[in-house]
Amino acid sequence: MLLPKYEEQQVYFDFTNYEIVESAATTMINEKEQHVWLIRYGKTAPGLIENVGNYDSDLHSDGVAHAEAIAQHIAAGGNVPDHVFADPFMRCTHTADTMVSHFNRLTNRGMKVKVEEGLTEWQVPSLLVDPEGMRTDPRTLDELVDIFDNLDESYECVNPQGPDRGKETEETSSGSPRFPETEDQLHERSKTTI
Repeated sequence: MLLPKYEEQQVYFDFTNYEIVESAATTMINEKEQHVWLIRYGKTAPGLIENVGNYDSDLHSDGVAHAEAIAQHIAAGGNVPDHVFADPFMRCTHTADTMVSHFNRLTNRGMKVKVEEGLTEWQVPSLLVDPEGMRTDPRTLDELVDIFDNLDESYECVNPQGPDRGKETEETSSGSPRFPETEDQLHERSKTTI
């Protein structure tokens, strides 16, 4: 949208991500492309099977190679992200950590993965309870930091794990992952997390 002229300056403004470029005659705000990549975790070992498990499996060596290949593809397009978020299940955090390691080797930025509990999968028995009745909870940040090198320990989750894993507070009463979770709660969590 072109705004009116003021003292021989034209300002072009777009409400997307932008950077300001100034010169003596004009001030222009240039649109900067935004990219949102949604990456599914790589191949796991053992594989995740609904109603069977293993619900917190790690990546298979092929899954690590998949994460490297995705990071390489993204970087080759010149779109190295500013932020990388992962859910706290091992396979997801390992995928993100592998990708961030690749980006850091290319850019020397020291990027860190933000572990967001609100991104975890639907909290229902078929995805979290094995045939013996044992429930698998996502790992805590403290547990993950002991395993992976590129995690942002200062990041505070938008939707921390719900009251079934800790105290119910005003902050965790709406939109937080909890077990069991209804479809409406999943939708609310997705909306407030993203």
